[in-house]
Amino acid sequence: MTIRLLHAADLHLDAPLSGVSSQQRHFADATLRAFTKIVDTAIEHRVDAVLLAGDLYEKRDQSVRSRLHCVAQIQRLHAAKIRSFIVRGNHDPLSADPGGLSLPESCTVFDSQWSEVPVLKNGAVHFRVQGISFGDSAVHENLSRRFSRQGPEPTVGLLHCNVTGTTGHANYAPCSVEDLNAAGLNYWALGHVHNREQFQLTGGGIAAYPGNSQGRHAKETGPRGCLLIDLDESGASAPRVRFVACDVVRWHVSELDVGQGQTLDGLVDDAVQQGRALQAQAPELGHAIRFRLIGRGALHAQLVKASEREQLEQAIVQRLGTLGIAVDRLVDESSALVDVDAAAQGGGLPALVAQWLEATPAEVEALWNDAAELRALDARLGTLGVRQLADDRMALVHQAALLAIAELAERS
Repeated sequence: MTIRLLHAADLHLDAPLSGVSSQQRHFADATLRAFTKIVDTAIEHRVDAVLLAGDLYEKRDQSVRSRLHCVAQIQRLHAAKIRSFIVRGNHDPLSADPGGLSLPESCTVFDSQWSEVPVLKNGAVHFRVQGISFGDSAVHENLSRRFSRQGPEPTVGLLHCNVTGTTGHANYAPCSVEDLNAAGLNYWALGHVHNREQFQLTGGGIAAYPGNSQGRHAKETGPRGCLLIDLDESGASAPRVRFVACDVVRWHVSELDVGQGQTLDGLVDDAVQQGRALQAQAPELGHAIRFRLIGRGALHAQLVKASEREQLEQAIVQRLGTLGIAVDRLVDESSALVDVDAAAQGGGLPALVAQWLEATPAEVEALWNDAAELRALDARLGTLGVRQLADDRMALVHQAALLAIAELAERS
């Protein structure tokens, strides 16, 4: 016999989609509709329980709309006789819960103290779910060490944490694969990291991040959703894990090449063609695209000014908007027709500058750390919610090097 579970995390209900909500108003409720699809999947596959591993909400001051939607979906699970288990994460800690909602008895929200819930079937323990919630936003304790097997039945651990110090996410509730191994559980339902990842444990167990249920910006491209988990009642075989896409708006990053005799209207036509192709692949979804201008060509000179690029961006936004496709922004990574090889081999300052075209991410990071002005600007933009410098450092250094080489060539 098989125990079937659905594992989701990082719903971030009511989170806006970066840069597109003003263009496509129906994209604004994408995170809510993604959760509805997750519950649809649970009911369709008749799962025994739904595991929600933290960050159900986007903000500590949870909106009434997101909270009502969450309760409505939990009630749907209850009506379908499906248990639900929830832990809170750094975005929705227990301390941020305003109350005022009533969850059905089939839903368990774990406290900030570790506990286990035995799930019964015909009066006997069918499987066990262990969990612990974040009491507050910043939890630095290794919470995984509180977990341990309590009986022979299949046992699941529900935890919001950072395994192996995954970069790009705050190092809350840090733990290692060895820590997860030590608990001796069959499956770890993890949350916090927004990309799908799976860890094989000793004894046949599995720990997994399902990723977030809906991409919110161009750093979260591709299908997003939940995991279906099949546990062997006897524990004789390893869990089987299957991904199910539940996103309603899909993010993409596409390239527009300014080289090879390209024209401005040709760039717009290329953007529309790429948008149509993505829409044809998944017509049931909304689509949001970030475009990168790449390549080297004469057209680059017409797009050096930010105001000119903004006009090109608006032309692309308008054309794709008629198709219901949103455009996040146009990122310029193109350059003038510069003979990089000649600069690198010619010696002097151009050769030194050309070396930055081969810089590694670590070298770019070191450059940023050594420049007080850049650090200060980074910090200031961060307080305003602007992440462009932090997100595009490699591209900015590459572009600056090419501009410098072109300027030096003109002066020689």
